Order: sequence, then C-alpha cells, then structure tokens
Amino acid sequence: ARKRALAVTELRRATMRAAAGRVGADSTAPLRVVTARWESRAGVAQRLAPSTIKAYSGVLHRHVLPVIGDIALREVRPSQVVDVLVIMDRSGLGPASQDHALKALRAVYRMAAADDPWLANPAAAVPAPRRVLTPKVVPTRGQVLAMLAGAPDPRTQALVAILAYTGMRIGEALSLRW
Repeated sequence: ARKRALAVTELRRATMRAAAGRVGADSTAPLRVVTARWESRAGVAQRLAPSTIKAYSGVLHRHVLPVIGDIALREVRPSQVVDVLVIMDRSGLGPASQDHALKALRAVYRMAAADDPWLANPAAAVPAPRRVLTPKVVPTRGQVLAMLAGAPDPRTQALVAILAYTGMRIGEALSLRW
C-alpha cells in the first residue's frame, strides 16, 4: 500500500510537471539540488557502490558545486564544466582528479536524463583531461644501499628496504602493522 501511495504521488507530480510544460525531471532546479537527489538514489538507480557514491559526492561538493552548483541543471554549459576543470588545474589538482570530477558530474546528468531525455549532458561534451605518463625511476642496487646506509634509524631503514624490495607504494608500506 505504501509503494502504491508513493507511486500515485510521483505520478501526480509528473502529470503536473508535464501540464506545466516541464517533461521529466525538473531541469530548472539548481545543480546542487539535483546532486542531493542523485546522492540519495544513485545506489539503486545507477547501481553504484557506496564507496563510488561517497567519492563522487566528495569531489562534487569540493570542486564542482562551489563553481556551478547554483546554476539550473538545463543551463549548465560545457564551457562552465571546463571552468571547473581549469580551477582544479590551477589549484594543483592533476588530470586524474579532474577526470574524477567529470565522471561524477556525468553520473548526475545520466540520472537526470533518465527522467528528461531532452536534457543535454554538458559534461559529455568535455573530453577527459589527458594524463601525462611519467617514466618511473627505479633506483639501482647501489642507490638503494646508499639510502639504507644514510637512513637515520632502523625504522627508516626498514621502510626504505620494504619500498625498494617489494615495490609497494608509500601509503601501502606506511599502513603495514607489525
């Protein structure tokens, strides 16, 4: 009975929107409002993992919404999405972080487009930032021995040895528990 009542309520709202000339989602709502709706529904609507929703929400709230969050969903333009990426770049955030913000914004628009197929996704028109691959520098055996000899204490020696001989990243090595 509860599901039926909710369905009837949603049908009435959709009918009123259609009668007012607004088909599907309310694309006049600010991006900030639509994002809040996305956060509460993305797990079911897009089958996203809770960790993905949390990561996308974080990047949206930190970087996207402060710049374009008050603009109506249908009014956001690709150039404004590029503005977000430029601000992120000037803040020292790399292409991976910018790409993450782009993916998060695309996810919000995908959900909105499910309600309003005429809604354009401005993030879809923006290419992903190019990642510059830098060659990895692998120290020689002599350089590793020199780092071990120059380490100030046994703990630092252990950390250098773990990093050099296992290939772990620094975060992985620092999270080890003895």
